[in-house]
Amino acid sequence: MTVLAGALFEEPVAVFTRDGSSLGGLPWYSGSVSMLNTMVWAAVTALALLVAWLEPRDRLRLTVLGGFVLVLAADDALQLHESVGPENGVPQKVFLALYAVTAVLLLVLFLRGGRRGPTIAFLSGGALLAVSIVFDQLVDRQILIVEDGTKLLGAIVWLTVPVLAVSRRARHDRPLPARDGSVDLPPAVDRPVLHREHQEA
Repeated sequence: MTVLAGALFEEPVAVFTRDGSSLGGLPWYSGSVSMLNTMVWAAVTALALLVAWLEPRDRLRLTVLGGFVLVLAADDALQLHESVGPENGVPQKVFLALYAVTAVLLLVLFLRGGRRGPTIAFLSGGALLAVSIVFDQLVDRQILIVEDGTKLLGAIVWLTVPVLAVSRRARHDRPLPARDGSVDLPPAVDRPVLHREHQEA
């Protein structure tokens, strides 16, 4: 695939395999916040899809969240709405409109039947991401520390959404202590009866 991409774009293979800072002769820490944001997006995607598989009650909303965040990770890593789309005739407004529709869908899913903890985490992270979008699109003078900082914080907050969903299940599955302080354990499983010859031995 890499060789085919190099032939298609008429670029050496190293352009696709090496780090961008190395290719551009930039310091090693160039784009570190952006890379950290992409790693957090990837973690949110993995956790959301895992918990969606474990939790039937939250399966739909967490699956949609995981897919949405996966697209956001690809957007951050490949600059889809900033470079790839406009260079191929797809304006930024199309990407932003699709993201807005998906965000509204997620909002409806979390508000309708969603658990309190994950819903609050989703709303808080979404608010931080909305601030980042406002500074990116509406503020003439880009204040990058606010734009990128709120985006990273929003991603970290969304990381807690699947964690809160699965932690609630763990609390419900935990046996409650009795009045005397003891904990009722599940009944023990009977061991298989040994063969008569082994018992005689």
